[in-house]
Order: sequence, then structure tokens, then C-alpha cells
Amino acid sequence: MTDTAQCRAAVEAARRHFDRIDGLVNNAGVNDGCGLASGDPERFMLSLRRNLTHYYDMAHFALPDLKAVRGAIVNITSKVAETGQGGTSAYAAANGGRNALVREWAAELAENGVRVNGVVVAECWTPMYAQWAATFPDPDAKRRHAESRIPLGRRMTTPEEIAATVAFLLSPVSGHTTGQAAARRWRVHASRPRPYRRMNPCCASCPCSRSWSCPCMLKTPSRNGASCSTARRWTAGRRATSPTPARRTSRTARC
Repeated sequence: MTDTAQCRAAVEAARRHFDRIDGLVNNAGVNDGCGLASGDPERFMLSLRRNLTHYYDMAHFALPDLKAVRGAIVNITSKVAETGQGGTSAYAAANGGRNALVREWAAELAENGVRVNGVVVAECWTPMYAQWAATFPDPDAKRRHAESRIPLGRRMTTPEEIAATVAFLLSPVSGHTTGQAAARRWRVHASRPRPYRRMNPCCASCPCSRSWSCPCMLKTPSRNGASCSTARRWTAGRRATSPTPARRTSRTARC
């Protein structure tokens, strides 16, 4: 898949065999461990070739067929693009690119009736995962440790469950779904704190700052440790310069 000519040949072979192409599933890739310190520019670019550029190649060559039948594309991606992992700079970047292509292609191809979606995979027990686990002294213990951190069922996602999600996204049942990344993932117990949006300028310890519907919230967390009463005084002090003082007062009063 790192050879563009081979990608073209694969699409042409499918076209000859089936006479048409109704859907494309981009799935090939490998976490090759090219990190910032452990890798180098040449390995980084090769990893992108292994994990990203063939997604574009396959979609490009299959596009005329997909437009003709108003088909669908599904990109398999990894949660590493969102969470990070450490030591996987190229793989994380490639999956970020896969996610971006889902949204970009969905926007470009909507007028042609071609739907584009993604499936974001977390811990899925595959032969490649088993091969990685085998590099540890006790592979079974490594798997049990990973599964112990998965709240739902204390097990990994199966390939069959991923395939079922892909089949749904390719089928007419999801005929009005595009530009979406279906996350087949879980939250570990020690998950990162929920990002709070900044209040005017309430502290993050205020109970209402933990609600996404709080009317005082803007975009980023507050770091000044002020209280809600301080926020009200802050708002009151700005009434003279506020273009809509009544609205500002009512927004903070509900805090």
C-alpha cells in the first residue's frame, strides 16, 4: 500500500472483478513506533506513507465509481490521534490526517451523494495487537491489565464489532450520515479531567462551572480563582461600558 501504482492496480482489479465499486474501506496501517526521540525525518515520512497517503490514493482512484453509484467511504482510524500514546508521533499524525480527511471528503463529495465516515478504534484484539503483547514477558498479563481498565465488560472490542459498524456506515440504513467518526472506544477510570469553559470570571471549583449549560461560560478555563460573587461584582463594574447591561446581569445572576 506504500506504492501508488499498486493502489491503482488494486482498484482496477476490483473494478474488473465486480464491474462496479459501491464502497471503499480504508483500513491498512501499522503503529510502527516512530516517535519524536526514537524516530527520524525519514522514518516519519515512511510511516505517513504506510498509514495515511494510501488512504488518499485508494479514494482518488475509486472516486469515479463511487460517484457513479453514490457510494460510501469508511476510514478506519485510531484514538491515538485524540489521546496520544507517547513514542508514536508518525502514527498519531497519520490518524489525525485520516480523521481530517473524513470531514474534508464529506464536504467535497456531498453534492455527489458520496458519504464519508470514520470508525475510531481504541483497544481491539487483533493478530497485530497479540503480536505486540507477545513482546512482553507475560502477554496474558498485559492483556488482562489493558482489559481491567475498560469499564464496559472488562474486555476489548472485537474485530467483528468493528466490521458491524463499518457495514452499517456503508449500508443504505445510514444513508443520511456523513462526515462522522463513530468511536468504538471506552473511557478508562483515570481519565483526564473534563475541560471546562471559562466563566466571567468564575473559578473552576464553582458547581455551575461544571455544567456545559451555564450561561456564564465562554471558551477556556478560568485560572484566577475568583468566586461567583466576584464574577457578579466584575460584571456590575462593567455595566457602564456594557452595550447590553441588562443581559449581562441576567446571565451572571443565574450563577
